[in-house]
Amino acid sequence: MKITRRILNLESVIYISLTLIVFATIFLLQFVAFGFTVARVQNAVLENSRANAEQLAEQVDLYIAGIDHLSALLARDPLLTEVMAAPSPAAGDDRVELMRLRMQGYQESRNDISQILALAPDGSPMLSGDPEFLLNPATNIQRREWFRRSRTEPRDVHISSAYVHNLTEGNYDWVVSISRGVLSEEGLLGVLLVDLQFNHIRELCRSLVTGEKGYSFIIDRFGNYIYHPFQQLIYSDLKEEPVFRLVDLAYEEPGEYLRFEDRYYHVATSESSGWLMV
Repeated sequence: MKITRRILNLESVIYISLTLIVFATIFLLQFVAFGFTVARVQNAVLENSRANAEQLAEQVDLYIAGIDHLSALLARDPLLTEVMAAPSPAAGDDRVELMRLRMQGYQESRNDISQILALAPDGSPMLSGDPEFLLNPATNIQRREWFRRSRTEPRDVHISSAYVHNLTEGNYDWVVSISRGVLSEEGLLGVLLVDLQFNHIRELCRSLVTGEKGYSFIIDRFGNYIYHPFQQLIYSDLKEEPVFRLVDLAYEEPGEYLRFEDRYYHVATSESSGWLMV
């Protein structure tokens, strides 16, 4: 009887032990599988983020190329060079009015252009695509970097950082300026300016995000913001981005990312503007 009880007790111990081992093995396998699943999901999210940053850079390059093409067409327009080369083009001159209407047509055909302006070498306005344009008397155009660079490097296109437009009296839009020199065989005739609003850039950034809480923004190589969906929070010091670490990240190997607090960042560089897509 005692032997039978010992055998039963031993069988119970073996059964319970094997059961515990099976459950432990199943739990361990599930835990490992869960870890692999989390890692795969995280890698997929990071890969999607990287691809979005690169696609945003490509889309911005295409957009800038289109504006650059429009700017080049205007700067090389024979009528514009003729008007700007004239000793003192009068407001009633048919050539002046025709060129002004041509610039107005370009400006009104696109909702992302804030201003098209032809400037003399001294910075004084000569022609505008806005028939109601009035120069802000507090503006010093000669101090603007885009104007100085367009004078010293007139054959190149120059893209500014974002700033508040105050050339036009009563207009304080947030813009990016694209400028270039207007040339003739004799030399520099002036500077052509195209100011861009942010509606198209904003839509590009909104269309390329990762997940429900993801967002995209743009900075330049000095850490200045070109566009951010939470711009007001940024400038109110209610939200922080590691901009200088992101500038450093732009020089790392493609695919590298930065983790800051609970966020992951990828960076891709726009070839035409040098801006960093984040």
